[in-house]
Amino acid sequence: LLVLCVIALQGCHAAVTLTHVSSVLLPSSFIDASTKDVFLAGLKKPYIVDGSGGAAGVIMTEVTETGTPEYFPDFQGKIAVSQMLKGGAEQTAWHGAYKLIVSVGEGGILSLVDASNALLKVHQAIDLNSTLTDVEVCGDHIVVTAEGPQGKAGFGKMHILKIDPITKKATQLLYSPLDTGHLPDMLHISTSCKVIAVANEGEATFDAADKFINPEGSVSVYTFTSLDTAPTSTEKVEFQKFNAAARQYVQMGVFWVLRPDNMAAWMDASDCTFSKDLEPEYLAFSSDENTIYVNLQENNAVVTIDITNSSAPELGGLFPLGFQSWADYKIDTSDKDGGVHMVNYPGVFGLGQPDTMKLFAHGGEDYVVVAMEGDAKEYKSNSGDHEWTEEQKGAAFAAKMSEDAPSGLAEALADKTQLARVRITSARGAVGEGSNMTFDDAVYDKVFLYGARGFNIYKANAEGLSQVYTSGDAVEHYHMTHFAEIYNSEMNEDDFSEILRAGHDSRSDNKGSEPEGLAVATLSSGKRVVFVGSERTSVIGVFDISDPASPIFQSAIASGDSSVSFQAGFMAGGLRANMDPEDMHFIPAAESPLATDTLLVVGALNGVINLYTIDSAESEERSTYVTEKAAYVAKNDAGATKKTAADWDCQAGAGGKSKVLEHFTMVGMKLADFNPFLSAGDVEEVPAANTCLGRNDQFNCLDFPSVFSGMSLAQGSVGGSAVFFGVSDNGPNNGCGNLATGATMHVTDAGGKAFPVQNFSPIIAAVTLNSNGLVERQSSCYLKLKDGSPASGMPTSPSDDTPFGPNCQTAQLSYDHNGFDPEDVHQIPGTPYCWAVEEYSPSAVVFNCDMSDSNMCGVVEARYVPESVKLESAGYKVHSILPDVYTHRRKNRGFEGGGVSPDGKLAYAFMQSPMLGDDDNTILRFLEFDISDPLNAKVIGEYLYRGEDPAVVGNWASSNVAKDLKISGAQWYGEDMSNKHLLVLERANDQVKVFLVDLSSATNVLTMPDSATLSYEIAPAAFAAKYAASVKTATKTIVFDTATTEGWTYSMKQEGFTLLNDCVMAFGDDNDFGLEGNTEAGGGTVEV
Repeated sequence: LLVLCVIALQGCHAAVTLTHVSSVLLPSSFIDASTKDVFLAGLKKPYIVDGSGGAAGVIMTEVTETGTPEYFPDFQGKIAVSQMLKGGAEQTAWHGAYKLIVSVGEGGILSLVDASNALLKVHQAIDLNSTLTDVEVCGDHIVVTAEGPQGKAGFGKMHILKIDPITKKATQLLYSPLDTGHLPDMLHISTSCKVIAVANEGEATFDAADKFINPEGSVSVYTFTSLDTAPTSTEKVEFQKFNAAARQYVQMGVFWVLRPDNMAAWMDASDCTFSKDLEPEYLAFSSDENTIYVNLQENNAVVTIDITNSSAPELGGLFPLGFQSWADYKIDTSDKDGGVHMVNYPGVFGLGQPDTMKLFAHGGEDYVVVAMEGDAKEYKSNSGDHEWTEEQKGAAFAAKMSEDAPSGLAEALADKTQLARVRITSARGAVGEGSNMTFDDAVYDKVFLYGARGFNIYKANAEGLSQVYTSGDAVEHYHMTHFAEIYNSEMNEDDFSEILRAGHDSRSDNKGSEPEGLAVATLSSGKRVVFVGSERTSVIGVFDISDPASPIFQSAIASGDSSVSFQAGFMAGGLRANMDPEDMHFIPAAESPLATDTLLVVGALNGVINLYTIDSAESEERSTYVTEKAAYVAKNDAGATKKTAADWDCQAGAGGKSKVLEHFTMVGMKLADFNPFLSAGDVEEVPAANTCLGRNDQFNCLDFPSVFSGMSLAQGSVGGSAVFFGVSDNGPNNGCGNLATGATMHVTDAGGKAFPVQNFSPIIAAVTLNSNGLVERQSSCYLKLKDGSPASGMPTSPSDDTPFGPNCQTAQLSYDHNGFDPEDVHQIPGTPYCWAVEEYSPSAVVFNCDMSDSNMCGVVEARYVPESVKLESAGYKVHSILPDVYTHRRKNRGFEGGGVSPDGKLAYAFMQSPMLGDDDNTILRFLEFDISDPLNAKVIGEYLYRGEDPAVVGNWASSNVAKDLKISGAQWYGEDMSNKHLLVLERANDQVKVFLVDLSSATNVLTMPDSATLSYEIAPAAFAAKYAASVKTATKTIVFDTATTEGWTYSMKQEGFTLLNDCVMAFGDDNDFGLEGNTEAGGGTVEV
């Protein structure tokens, strides 16, 4: 009956995810038993009754799945009918003390649902005989807003009911209902239950005589001493005071839709004033409850009202919410382009026009989050003789664009695969707007679409609102990436036999997935999140907004089975989950019938209420996000085929020694192929005698790519093409002390480094090996900050190498807290993330490596640094959790080996070389992390690794000293999580070895006093004498040695390696971009 597709984009364990638990179908109307057959025969939409159903109905009492209600509340002797699109439920409220869900819908039924446990049951249903618009609870009282007898053309009503604490049933109070303004759309109650505010939309309509009327929008403010008695004051706040400055407000960005200059001939100018065009949709109270923020959806603005004295409310300011430029974000605007095509359009803007608005406090200040749904105004008389709309399709603007419009915009507006079909307002964007011109006469230099297809966050106070965040194209993007089959789809209200995925792409020309519902929650874990419900696709996205200026996408869930028809899904007990999640509420664990953080969601189209558990803690189940789904685009040589892991079997060399099976070379590429934001000016030319082996134009010449500072086999490669992940280091650079003789240097500090490409951003690349002996890039991205801007490869602090320009001929360059020097990379199973270790600081880094998502790929999500390291200007989350002793690493000798367990719960970071201490010490440290929550990893272990002592004859083939020892890579070995085994690549001058390392008997020194000092960094003999009884280093067994490998004639700078099967390894050469003589046949290489 219910299929849920869940994707988690924040590390699964750490991510906030939703799990559906139970549902209840609510009645949309009552009928008399005597007229039942006639009534049901006339229904065209799917329905369910609680008695014997008609041909399209089912018998509710025969549906026994968990969560389906048994209808035995008091229906006054009538039969309850639940019908699609008939308003069984639209708005809800939660009563924690009584464990009641209270719900209303357009059908006129107020439902009280018993939520004392997961089996939700309708406890009471009351027919209020009106279109109900909102409901809230406070204490023992329920407050409901409704249209009045004249509908939109007359005043509305506010019903107040009291709940009996014994029976938990509600009865309307004698003084109820109260009058409201026209079309009360939303209400809010103060925490004291003494002030109620109602947003009266005042939407224009035609009355019973078919006369066009446009009431003033308003906010009604009621003051009570107790809700048991009638209000002591009722005040209505209208907006006429804004009329005098209407044009100034329009210039500021407030959208005046129906104006005297664009009204129809059959309208009266008095119905087209600025104040009558302002339509309150939603409202929120400030934290101190002295200010009401009133959302004017169609006008893309917010009004403030001071209710410090609620008996005398004062109208405050009118503030525009700004526009979204689709030149800055991507959007799909056509349902005729053959699928998903998100592109940028200069000169095209989104109006925003938010629906739901939620307020929360952060750092002593108020913020509002709004769902930028969008909405057009259109009016049609009852007779059909009169009609007015602002909405036009893009094609109507193609010939109306001025010479000042962006190049190509007119052509895009004429193209049905681009903008020709998208809905655009004619009431904004015209040159000389407001000059009494008709649409036929108007000329436009820009166009405005409805909504912004996401959500925004604003800092709010009585002086106005200032935007701190926009989701841009993120909502549409997670639909595209993870719910492609229902991307921008909607239900076909004319054919309920159709399935949801049949509507794929059908809403791209009209507000997309249409974000509408919101809920803000502070979870038991301490995270603050916002749930974003998309009306058309019924997808709910989750974002961490603990930092309002930098939300982090957590997960998304799609409700219902998109392969089942709407009628079949509804008829199966109504349980097609939340179709149109219009209203959502957070239920804290202490109040929840599920005894955990819970999300209450109402499906407005099918009248179903749903409960979801909210999980942000570790569990045994992991969601199935796998990066092998990334759409790699192969660019193989003609006739070449990709190698698979199965192409290499166990072939020993002579005498059973290791043997090189194949050698692959990476083709030359330009730096800008990896960093597309680079321009020629970003790559400084350096004197030809001292550069890049004679290449004095690194930007335009084919460069020596360097993507094997770290290397691992991508998930999914065992059964298909062997895809390898590799990382570059910090980019082209060379040590000042290594420059060619005769170079004119600005400094003589040999510890400095030259950075000829200061804007370079480190690379993550997916590569394959082909049958022609080539390494081929399939996809790549570069490290990015949370705002999408590139990270850099520049040193972070004076503890790193001093940065200079080309050949160290410039003054010292600035350090950069957003600089990285990655040296190893591993995917974290079940997530879109990679674990990388790097040399600056040193640190471990979690970043997005989902190659199918070009916007998110490379985004740094978390960086783990030593306790005393504070990267204040970092554009990502920094966790100072590593032992501070790691700040004593040698320059340019930080972490270089990593590793992640197959279950994604453990990760490692190995120091490249012995830290400062005795010059002949051979102890290298490494850390163990719990990454069940990759974005909040914990250090849980520290171990010691004894490097091969150069003083021992036979350990190394050539002369080495202790500081020449380097660990350049590591990876987990085996599938048994109870046995911690790692493969570690150790190298010195002219030789590479790989060891199988066993941690089972190694001492975890993390909490030992000596681990906080350099006590372990002493000569081997001294270490053995001092720690023989108390500290055991990890045991190691050699499994590979280049000195004994048949056919090994390659570079010894093997910094990347990975295991293909039990006896075959692949090694990747770090050629340092060819800057220090290591070109290895023109590019990076892989030896198998």
